[in-house]
Amino acid sequence: MQFNINLILNELPSYMNQILHFNIKENGLLSSIPFFVSYFVAVVSAYVADKWKKSERFSALTIRRMCTSISFCIPIIFYLIQIVWGNSKNVSVIVFTLSLGFTSVATAGFLSNSIDISPTYSGTILGLGVTGGAATGYISAKIVAFITDKNATFEQWRYIFWLLIGINLVGSIIYCIFSSVSIQKWNLRNNIEEPKNKKVSSEIINRKS
Repeated sequence: MQFNINLILNELPSYMNQILHFNIKENGLLSSIPFFVSYFVAVVSAYVADKWKKSERFSALTIRRMCTSISFCIPIIFYLIQIVWGNSKNVSVIVFTLSLGFTSVATAGFLSNSIDISPTYSGTILGLGVTGGAATGYISAKIVAFITDKNATFEQWRYIFWLLIGINLVGSIIYCIFSSVSIQKWNLRNNIEEPKNKKVSSEIINRKS
């Protein structure tokens, strides 16, 4: 997913300039719209997923897999539309906005999975994942430069959209097969010492009794 986000973040202005021929002002405004929508969807999806989990309507694993599948698979539909009608300005703006919006549903999916498997080290796990994902910003830029070369055309960008489809599909399948919400043995949560004030209060209670 990080590959897709970095590619859109870094290369969307180039696509709008070179393929759709937006001017600088239009380019800046329209390139920012998908990220406003992304933020809104991330907040809403996290809220809804939390409600489902508290109500026990779905299991935690089902919620994680469902949200992750939505974030990977729904954008595939929009990328297919982009491959066919991507030289249209209106279609492209809608496609990029909705695809990045649905991608943000992953906030309630695999992005929250580290809390499930290791509450103690969830921040470290997420940090390592994001750090590794940041490298895709460099990789995606190099791939786009290699495919489009110096004279970018819509036909060349079609290969990039097919690449995004492949990455999303493979990522969704791998996650749904191997994902888990069980706390891992190395979490060590049960081995953490109790706070001193908690021990003191328990001693006072025992004395009174």
